[in-house]
This record gives sequence, C-alpha cells and structure tokens, in this order.
Amino acid sequence: MKIKQDFLHAMVVILFVISSVLASIYGIIFFKYLILFIGDTIYTRSIVVSTLFAGFILGLLWFGRKADSSKNRLRLYAVMELITGVYCLLFPQLLSLMESVFVGLVLSLQFSLGGSAVLILKIMFSVLSLLLPAVLIGGKLPVILRSLSVKTLDASNNFSMLYFIQNFSSAMGAIMTGFFFVRLAGLSPTIHTASILNILTGIIAYGLSTLKIHNSNITIQGRSTEIKIPSSAKNEILIIFTIGLSGFVAMIYMVAWLRMLLPVFGSSIYTFSLSLVTYLIGIAIGSYIANLSLLKIKRPMLFFTLCQFGVAIFLLVTLPFYVRLPYDFWNVSSLLSYGTSFYKINLLIQFVFYILLTIGVTLVLGMLLPVAVKSLARKVEVFGKLAGDLYAVLLTGTLLGFIFVNLILLPQVGIKNTLVIGILLNVIIGWLILLLCLKVNKRKAIVALGSSLVMLLIYFLLIPDWNIKAMLYGVINKIHTRERAPSNYSSFLQIANYSNEVLFYDEGLSANVGVIESDGQKAIVVDGKVDASTRDIAVPVLCAHLPCLLHGNPKQVLVIGLGNGVTLGSVLTHPVEKVDCIEKITEAVKACKFFHDVNNNPLDDARTNLFLEDPNTYLKLVNKKYDVIISGTADLWVAGTGNLLTTEFLQECKKKLNGNGYILQWLRVNEVDNDLFKMIVRTFQSVFNYVTVWEVNRSNVLLVGSESGPDINFQALDSLMRRKSIYDDLKRINIIDVPTLLSLQILSSDNLVKLVGLGEINTENLPRIEYEAPKAICGNNYLNEVLEHDERIYSKYSKILLAKYMSERKLKNEELQNMAFYQTRIPSGNTIFAYAILSNLNQDNYYRNVEVLSELAKIAERINLQEEALSYREKIIKLQPNNVNELEKYVWSKYRIIRNRHSIFKQIDISEFERMLLKCISLSSDTVDRFNMELAEIYYDVQEYEKAKTHYLKVLDLRQKYTNDPTILDDLVFLKIGKCFINLGQSERAIIYLLQAVRINPKNETARDLIYDILMSKSKLKKQM
Repeated sequence: MKIKQDFLHAMVVILFVISSVLASIYGIIFFKYLILFIGDTIYTRSIVVSTLFAGFILGLLWFGRKADSSKNRLRLYAVMELITGVYCLLFPQLLSLMESVFVGLVLSLQFSLGGSAVLILKIMFSVLSLLLPAVLIGGKLPVILRSLSVKTLDASNNFSMLYFIQNFSSAMGAIMTGFFFVRLAGLSPTIHTASILNILTGIIAYGLSTLKIHNSNITIQGRSTEIKIPSSAKNEILIIFTIGLSGFVAMIYMVAWLRMLLPVFGSSIYTFSLSLVTYLIGIAIGSYIANLSLLKIKRPMLFFTLCQFGVAIFLLVTLPFYVRLPYDFWNVSSLLSYGTSFYKINLLIQFVFYILLTIGVTLVLGMLLPVAVKSLARKVEVFGKLAGDLYAVLLTGTLLGFIFVNLILLPQVGIKNTLVIGILLNVIIGWLILLLCLKVNKRKAIVALGSSLVMLLIYFLLIPDWNIKAMLYGVINKIHTRERAPSNYSSFLQIANYSNEVLFYDEGLSANVGVIESDGQKAIVVDGKVDASTRDIAVPVLCAHLPCLLHGNPKQVLVIGLGNGVTLGSVLTHPVEKVDCIEKITEAVKACKFFHDVNNNPLDDARTNLFLEDPNTYLKLVNKKYDVIISGTADLWVAGTGNLLTTEFLQECKKKLNGNGYILQWLRVNEVDNDLFKMIVRTFQSVFNYVTVWEVNRSNVLLVGSESGPDINFQALDSLMRRKSIYDDLKRINIIDVPTLLSLQILSSDNLVKLVGLGEINTENLPRIEYEAPKAICGNNYLNEVLEHDERIYSKYSKILLAKYMSERKLKNEELQNMAFYQTRIPSGNTIFAYAILSNLNQDNYYRNVEVLSELAKIAERINLQEEALSYREKIIKLQPNNVNELEKYVWSKYRIIRNRHSIFKQIDISEFERMLLKCISLSSDTVDRFNMELAEIYYDVQEYEKAKTHYLKVLDLRQKYTNDPTILDDLVFLKIGKCFINLGQSERAIIYLLQAVRINPKNETARDLIYDILMSKSKLKKQM
C-alpha cells in the first residue's frame, strides 16, 4: 500500500510529539518512584538524575549511530516505543521486586546505614531500574530525525524543529504530570496510561513502517541553505567544547536560581514543577528562534561568541536585583486576596518571576545546539551520529554541571559566588572562541580579555553582598500568615535588619539553613521557612514527653527530624536506653548547636544515635523495634514531607513499634484546612486502631496513634512526672501536674472516628497531601469543625483522659489554676478554655488571688469582655492599692470603656484617671517615663494641651536620666509636643520640636507635613502683608 509522503511524515511528527510528552511523564514518575525506593536526600536525588541523564546520553550515542546504519528507521523507532511501553507498564512491579531484593541484601549483609556499601547498592539499583528506559527515550530523536531526512541541509532544519518539539512537548508533559495527573489519578495509573499510549504509538509507527512511499525526504520547516564554516579540527573541537561547557554553565545557573528562590517561593511540589517547566519552555523558544534564524547566521563562531557574552551581560545586569526578590515577590503577593484563587494566581506570579530570571540563559541554550549541528553537518549518511553526539555532549555538560554545583560548588562558595563563577566561565568561553577561531588581533584581544576580567573583578567587589537578614526574614511564612508587605524596599530592609540577628547561615549541600535571634528568641530557618523556634518551645517539648509519658517506660525511641534539638533533648530526660534520630539535612546538625541553652545538648549524649538518612528508607532498612516514634516534620506543603504521612510509611512505623508502642505526629493548624486534617487523621486511622488529638496551643496539634487505648495508671504517671529531670523540663512550659497534661487532649479516639468519617486517605500511589497542602496553606484556614467537637468544652459525651481522671478524683483548685495558666502563658493559648476554668474557681478563695484575677482580666480583654476585665482590675487594686503596674492597667481598662461613650452630650471626667496616674508617678518617685506619657496622652485626648505639653516635656527629661521604656519612641514624643504648641497657637515653638522629630526619624511623615503647613501659612501671611 502506498501513501503520500507528506501524510506519513506528518504522522511521524505527531507520534514524536506524543512520545516526547510521554517521556517527560516517565521522567517525573521515575523520579517519584525512586525517591520512595532509595530515599529523598541530595545524594539520592543526584543518583536518580545522573542515572536518567546517563541513559539519555548513551541512547543518543548508540542510537545516533544505529539510525545512520538502519535500513528501516521507522521500524526501529516503533520497536523502541514498544519496548519502552512494555517496560514502563511493568515498572511498578519490577521496582517493588527490586526493593525487596535491596532491603533483603542490606539486612542480610548487615550493611551500616549511611555507609558506602548502601550508597553503592542505591546506585546499582537505580541503574538497573532506570537505564533501559532512559537509553530508549534518549535515542528517539536521532532515529526520528534520520527517518525524516536524506539530505544534509534538510536534516539540519529538521533537527532544529524536532529539538523544539521535544522540549516544548516535554514542558507540556511536565505541566500535566506535575499539576494534574499524579494529583488526580496517582503514580500507578499515570504510568500505566502512559505505557498503553506508548505501546499504541509503537504499533502505529510499526504499521507506518510497512507502507511504501515514493520519496522519503522532507523538510519540516524552512528552506535549505548552507552555513559555511571553515572546516578545521580546531573549529569542530571548539564547537563541541562550547556546547558541553554551555550546558555545564546553564545547569550551574539553574540550580543556583532554584536554591535562591526556594526561600521566596517555598519548597512545594508545584515550585519544583515550575522550575522544570520554565527551563524546558526557555530551551524550546530558543530552539524555535534558532530554526527561524538559521538562514541568517552566516558566521556561527561569532554567533557562539555573542551568545556567551550575551548571557554574561544578562546576568551582570540582573544580578544586583536578586537581593530584592524576597520583597518584590511578597509585595506582589500582598496585592492578592487569600483563598482558592490566591493559590492559582500565586503560581502564575512564580512562573513570571522564573521566566524573567531564566529566559536569558535558556534561550541561548536552546539556540546553541541547532546552530552547532548545522555548522558541523557534512554528510547525511552520518547525520544521526553527529546530532546524537552533539546532543550527548550538551547533556554530559548539563549532568556534570548538576553534580558539580550540587555536591561541590554551592556548599563551598554559596549561591552568589556560584552565579559569579558562571558569569566568568561565560566570558572566558566567549574570549576563547574569539581568540582561536575569529580573525582578530591576538595581542589586542588578550589585552581586552585581561581588561574585561579586571572590570568584572571590580564589578563583583563593588556590588553589595546579599542581605542575609532579608533572605532569612521568612517571607514565605509572612505570605502564608497573610501579613502585608512593607510599603517599600527600604522599609523592608529596615524591618529585616532590625528584627533579626543572624547567628548562623550556611548555603550547604542540602538546603539554605540559618539561625536567627529576635527579641531574645531563636529560630532555625530552612529554605526560608521557620522550622523550629524557642518562641513555641512547648511544641517540641510536648512532642517528646506526651508519647513517652503515655507509654510509661520507653526504652527505645526514634525521633524523625532534628530541628532545634529540643524534642531529642526532652526525650533524653526519660530513662531511655537509646534514642535514634533521623535527619536528612546535614546543615541542621550544625545549626542545632546554637540551641544548647534550650535543648540540653542532646547530640553529645551517649544514648543518642544520629542518622543522616531519609526516614522512609531508614525504616525499611533498620532491623529494630521502638517503644515510641516521634515525627517532628510539620510542614506538609514542603515537597517530600507528605511521604511521611502515607499509609505505607505508617505501616513501616507500625512494624517497627512494639505492641504497646506510640507514634506521634505534629501538625501546624494554620497549614491545614478541615478536609486536609480529616484526610490525615483517616490515614492514621487506617493503620492505627487508636488515634487521639492533643492541642498544644491554637496553632499546633499533635496526633497520637497506637494499636490499643492507653491503660494509664494515673498514680504511676504522677510519679513519673515528678522525676526531677522530667519535672524540670515540663515546668518550663508550665506543665507541673497530671491534670494539666491531660487537659491538652481535645478529641478521643471514638469521637474522632465520628468526626472524620469515611473518605480519602494519603498513599504513596496517590500522594494527596503533597498536592493539597500547598493549596490549603494559602486559604483562610481554621479548624472550626475540630474545635466545635472539643471534648473539654462540649463534654456531654466526652471520652478524653481528663474526663476519666475526673471520674476517679476531684480536681483541686490549684490544679484548675495550673491548667488555665498553661493556656494563658504560652503563645496562642486557648484563652476561651482558660477563661472557662478560671471563672469557675472558688470565688471566695481565688477572687482574693491577684495572680488569678490578673489572668482573668487579660483573658477577658483578649476575648473582648471589657466590662468583666474592668471588674477584675478593680478587685486587684483593692487588694494591692499601691501596685503601680496594676493601677496603670486599671486606668487604661476603664478609660477605653468610658472614651467610647464620650460625645457632645457627655464629657469625660478624667479626675479619677488623673489621680491614679499621679499616684503612680509619686509611688515610682517620678522616675518612670511611661506614667507621665500616659497621663499626657489622656490630657491630649481631652484637649487639655497645656497639661499634656507639660507631661510630654517631663517624659523627655526622665528619658535623659533614667531607664527608657522601649515602647515609647522619641520622635513621637517630639511630634506630640509640637502638636500641643500648634493647638496652643505657638507655631514658632512647635516647629522646633517637629524638626527634632524629623531629625530622629526622617520617615516621620506627619512631622514633615506639619512643618510644611506651618511654613506655607507663614508664607501666605507675608504675601498678604
């Protein structure tokens, strides 16, 4: 049967488009499967990427030659597609078999975790599982190219267009897989569907290969014209060298950009997908431009030179603006409203930022290869080899760049210097081509090269260092918590520089890790997000103590995630025999040393074993049982974290737990919504029979799972909590008795089952958490359904442990007070629960207790019960009439209420407030600026400007002699004095104080405006006179 060649070749191109989309899908699915198999660390990621690239390179080299010698290239392509489809159809089962063999070998040979033997095995199994499909995928382009072309010049144009098709189709495949297929269908259905399409593609290609045509030559686009280049070995070697080194440098830039943007955009699965998509789209656009421009490029060596210099100039121009990225992205995000639409628009903004950053490099990379192929094209009979070899050289450079920048360059010199090295390499490559291949005056060229390098050195010395405080400010957390960006970049820098002191910063092997201190509190920041903070120290402390105390006598404990080391240190306060800690970020170990004042230096304890490994892989390879497993990984939106909340991972945890063992999972409430929380709980319940929820504060909850409900001996629990090391550790978070600990449970296992019901769960095959958590964190999250079922408040059917405790013994007033004080003294405590407890205490005894009354007043103010707060303040000042702090609080509590009732019908009587604040001034011997300031504010508020001015001036005098209240700003005091003089009709004196306000704070716009108004009014008077 004969068909027209146009139809045949159009069909071949369509098949290649489908094949390229499927290849991209395979690459992403392979990566996801392998990190579940050999682990998710920088080393295993490098192994997987290196294996895929090595396969692509081998495929290009071998099939490039095979395509030249094959008599029926379309049939060869069909066989490649069929083998790829069949292999990928069986891939999940083959990988499962390999995993069993891998785990069996490690356990039987007793290889040490983290040792070189295990690493070699990971490399071997990565090669065994991925090399064959990678070779087949890599070899398809030269085979298709040769099947479409018989003339050299047509082959060159065909290569350019096929290169564009491959990259653009791969980008589309990455979008479909990264954003839709895995999220909606799962890994196995995605790869199986792709495999079936691959087999169908192979069948169609095989059918086409049996047809006869009159002419097998076609040019996909453009007309034939030749690029004339002097044929010399020197030129050919230099072109090959340029292509390889360009791939090397481009990958340096791409990895450095990704590491720079992760603290800004976040480390979600969507961020990684966008980085891949923008890279492929940029190359695709570049190759398309090259295809259109091939006819005009008469001097390719000059073109290569200009490309290198162009990339360097692009980086030199944009590099100074990189430091602004955290603020600029935050500022743009602040313009959006939060909700489901925010997530989508935010991704679009990320895409635009990525394109603007990378387009200069990816365009050039996309243009270089087609131009190089056409420059070196000589005979069509070996064109497959030429195209395959050059493409392999580009990928080899890219692979070497990936390995070099990740494992050597970035950890040694940091992100900024990595970019600088890339720029220098581009400049050097450009000058080498200019000197060796173009007719230029060598002496002048060498002088120009030296001059350009000197100018670059001066440029790099003059460009300011990146502001590490701004990079560690936690912009991604600010965006997630819906904080608005400052009005301008200068204000952002001022806030960032003032807010944080950087104690440690390392752009290391695995992540960008820093330790910052602000207001006496320290935090560890990983890739821009706060991982752990001493401000919320109750969270890691309870992560350790809660499961250990419920167990009663843990001997072997596993802690997943080192963080700031507090959880590990708190576990060691128990009489445990061994504590194993898994941490996959090596820089976190260095950062942990800056928290010795709060973590009890756990890494120096002989009972501690630290493993730098992926938790999933560790649990599969360890032959050990634990009494308690603690997972302190709370950032579910971070790519890979969801793998620690799959049914498969929890099953591995269950296998490693003793029969009466406990597992604990920490969750940040503001990062999950009701649906996501229910899914997480259902996933837990699918593995563990008994799951309960405990509330550390309104921002953090803990899931505790076990095979059976705790049979707790409350007396034994009390004895254990009185053990000195445990008691002291819990006391720092205000837990000093059993009822306070038990009062943190909000949901029992039975009621939790009713709350979450039936529905979706998280599995390795369908990793819903990884895809839903980034969207949930961008919404207005509030676990209202969970809070509505809080069994401490809605107690009719309560089955929590506190209810059981209360059924056996009556709570003492001191215990109730401790329970309430815990909630009021930790950040984001449950004030409603605390108020319910305190307001039901024995009034005769506790309404004489200033500490209780003070807490009641503070809580009442927080929940907007101002009248009740005032009544508590009144009781306090009756008990302590000379307590200046309580007198001050009473004044403002009452003044706020009365001030709201002020109108033309009823004036404020400030005599009581005046008397009490004067009493405060007298009792403090008139040494405290705050009391005078508050009295001045009241006078100013009721328009008694003369008295207000007197006390404002007194404030300035006291601040010269005694300790200053940091909440009072000097420029605002001068501003208020200036306003008083203006209202008293003394503008000349007012301007003196307003100028002082501006001198202290040049950004005091109010003072500036008043000065302007005064000067303008004087100018008008002079004109009238």
